[in-house]
Amino acid sequence: MKQITPFPNEDLLLIRWKIAFFLLCMAIVAGIFWGMDALSSQATRNLSIAQGELYSARSSVELIEEEEATIIEYIDRYQDLSAEGIVEAEDRLLFLEKIADIRAEFNLFPISLNIEEQLGIRLQYDPAETEPGGPIDLKTSTVSLSVPLLHEEDLTRFLDALLNSDGLYQARECEIGALNSTTQSFVFLAQHFSASCELLWYTFDLEPPA
Repeated sequence: MKQITPFPNEDLLLIRWKIAFFLLCMAIVAGIFWGMDALSSQATRNLSIAQGELYSARSSVELIEEEEATIIEYIDRYQDLSAEGIVEAEDRLLFLEKIADIRAEFNLFPISLNIEEQLGIRLQYDPAETEPGGPIDLKTSTVSLSVPLLHEEDLTRFLDALLNSDGLYQARECEIGALNSTTQSFVFLAQHFSASCELLWYTFDLEPPA
């Protein structure tokens, strides 16, 4: 059965082209809306990433400012320690030269010494410290000295010169005794006394092994 429409075939052809154009426009509009939605989502993600990077940058800047304030606060003390060689590896040859210089300065008898193996301990930061620095090891060497003496004052002058020289030393103990208990006069030059001392030699290792 043939269907009869109220429009002529020519009008139907014109309407079909308009409908097709309308559908095309709708497709284009839908594509634009979809693209805008995708761009909006991408922009939102980019904004979140940028905010995260900004927060990270601000945190880094605050950390740098805190570290700078810490450096400014302690730089003079660090420079003093560095100038005295306390934050460097111990130089045993330089230490022997120092002992020889002190002996020559006070005209002391030959001094014998022994430096034991260096020991180390990892220092702990205060638990309340929110931004602790790198690891630091405290190094310790025990130095045993045998000092022949003309009189007791030789020992005090020697220890005073050594403890006040560059470096960080601690006198742990000293024993002094007469070499000849029968001697009553010390007017002649000889080794009347002998002192045995034990010192602790400290240095700091700012780049210790893991």
